[in-house]
Order: sequence, then C-alpha cells, then structure tokens
Amino acid sequence: MKTLTALWAVPVLLVAATTSPLVVKSSTYLVTTQTKDGKVIENRKLNPTSVKPKDLLVLSTAVQNVTQKALSNVSIVQPIPEQTQFIANSATDLQAAELQYSADGGKSFAKEPLKKTITVEENGKKFAKEVTIPPQQYTHVKWVLKSLPSEASQTLEVRVNVR
Repeated sequence: MKTLTALWAVPVLLVAATTSPLVVKSSTYLVTTQTKDGKVIENRKLNPTSVKPKDLLVLSTAVQNVTQKALSNVSIVQPIPEQTQFIANSATDLQAAELQYSADGGKSFAKEPLKKTITVEENGKKFAKEVTIPPQQYTHVKWVLKSLPSEASQTLEVRVNVR
C-alpha cells in the first residue's frame, strides 16, 4: 500500500502578518471514525506525518481580522492538493459568504455547478456540448466573505480523499 508523506504544505492565502489586516492559519487533519454506543464518532489528528490512499482529510483555514474595522469582500482561496480529491458538498457553507469553485487550477471561479464545453463527434459531425464538471475534478475552493467584523475570526474547511 502506498503511503504519502507531507502533502500539507498547502498555500491558502499569502499574508504577511505584519502588513495584513488578516491573520491566516492553515491546518490539516486526518479524520478517522469509530462507533461507540451506536454513534459514529469522528476523531481528528492534526497535521499527520503520513497518509495512505482513501484517507479522509480536512483542510482547515482560520482567518482573523486583526483591525479595528470590518473588512468586506474578503476572498479566501483553498487549493485542493494534487494528491487528493475534493469531496462534494464538503466546503463550509456560510450565509455570509459566496462559495465558488475552480476546475482549471484557480484561473477562474464560479458557483456550482461548474460547466465546460467539449467537442464531441456524432454521426461524423463535430459539435460543442456543455457538460457539468464533477466535484472530484475541482482544483480550488474560494469563499468571498461579505463582511468580517473587527477582531472576528472564521474557520473554513473542505474535505478531501487521498488518491
């Protein structure tokens, strides 16, 4: 069985703490479950040193506004590591944020469902067809926080499976 080591050097947002109104902290958790008294309990191990295919990970980003005023339209981008696959509907969904996705390496973002145009051939004729991109092909998740109050913090998470 293949073991992957340290794929968590995941850049979320490049922020210099001394010059930015935001402090950003990224963490990765290995998720395991156990059943106790008929209930499924989820356990998280912070920043695991190795993982194997099919392991479940949570990529967590904590954002804190360190200013004395509210910030608006704060964009937080979470890349999905190449060795992992995004799990549909697993991104933290907030009323106060717009959730967007990318399937092209972060070049463009849109709300779900993501679409792309492909060329197909049928009966000897080529034509363009719009298809839905499956969430497993997403490369980035972006939250646009409408407002982040003074000295407030927000934790944003996505779940991925190791390939």
